[in-house]
This record gives sequence, C-alpha cells and structure tokens, in this order.
Amino acid sequence: MERKRKRGTWRRVGVVASLLLVAACATPQLEAQWRDPQAAAGAMRGKTVLIVCRGLDLTLERLCEDRLAADAQAIGLRVVRAEPPAAGAGEPATSRVLLEAARAAGAGAVLAMQLERAYGAVVPGGGSVGVGVGASRGGWSGGASGAIGITLPLGGAGPALASGTSLFDADSSRLLWSGRARGSGAAAEPAQIAELSRVTTEALRAAGLF
Repeated sequence: MERKRKRGTWRRVGVVASLLLVAACATPQLEAQWRDPQAAAGAMRGKTVLIVCRGLDLTLERLCEDRLAADAQAIGLRVVRAEPPAAGAGEPATSRVLLEAARAAGAGAVLAMQLERAYGAVVPGGGSVGVGVGASRGGWSGGASGAIGITLPLGGAGPALASGTSLFDADSSRLLWSGRARGSGAAAEPAQIAELSRVTTEALRAAGLF
C-alpha cells in the first residue's frame, strides 16, 4: 500500500514537472541583463535613440524595427530611424557604423537588437517532452518503483526566436545596458518579435537610464 502511494506521488510530481517545463518553453522572458554600474540614473534622459534590428531576413528586421520603435516610444523614448552603412567583414552590428549613423541622424544613443533562431528551444508541431521516473532497486529510494513516462505534445510554429539588445551612448561609444531575451516559440515569428521587443523595453525602462 505504501509503495503504491509513493508511485502515485511520483506520478503527480512528474505531471507537475512536465507542465512547468511546457509553460517555461511557451513564455517569452528576459534571460539576462547587464547595466553599467557607473551610469547615473536618468543618464540618457532627453536623448534621441537610433533603433536598429539585425540578424534575420530583411522583412523580419523591418518588422522588428517598427515594433521596437513603437515600444521604445511607449516607455517615453524619442526615437529615430536611419539606414546605417553595412558593417565591414567580421565587424559586429553594434559597432562603429551604428554609432556613426546615430551621430549623423542627430541621435545620442543606439538601441540595437540582434535576432536569431534558437533551434531546439521548442519542439516543432508534434514533438514532445518526456519526463520519467526510472525503476531502481537499492538506490537512493531504497526500493523498486515502476518507470513513469509522461509525454506531452508541444505545438508551435517552429523554433523560438532569441534576441540580444545593446544600448550605446553615441557620444562616448560606451555600452550602458544589454539584455538577452527569448520568445515563446509558440507563435509565428512576427508575433515572437513583438514578444522580444516588449520584454526588452520593459527591462530597459526598469533600468532607469531614461
């Protein structure tokens, strides 16, 4: 009787773990961020910001810039759009060319988002996540238990999108803030871009630089 009760407990634990895993995969989130500890609160207040997105095809980059500009304006930033010259071979997107483009456009800062596809984050339609409690005898549990396999299908439109975003002071070329976010993977890519933009600008507002 006691052994059956323990097996039932492990089954419930497995179900809860599976549901939590699915929920985590389907929730857009900011994975990490950094803020220059030397930057004073409100250091960029009143400065115009150049918005740039790079990393995928041109259509998604333009959709990203539209969304990021709208979300930046919603948190009180003044934004400008400009087409910076192409970076040199091996030169990162958030480099000299963006800073020069910002200065030419009269912007005091650059907010640059780099997009990528995070393969393996979410299993495409029909995939599954398995959670199991293996059988053992004489292990840490001190007894035998039957294996419990729980498989939950994960739908979705394909791989999750991820972004790395950096805020630079155009005058000093100084990196003031950076953050990395991941989309839900459960929506089409344009919708995931909106997710990435939203969680990124919310974090930027909380950083207190504007």
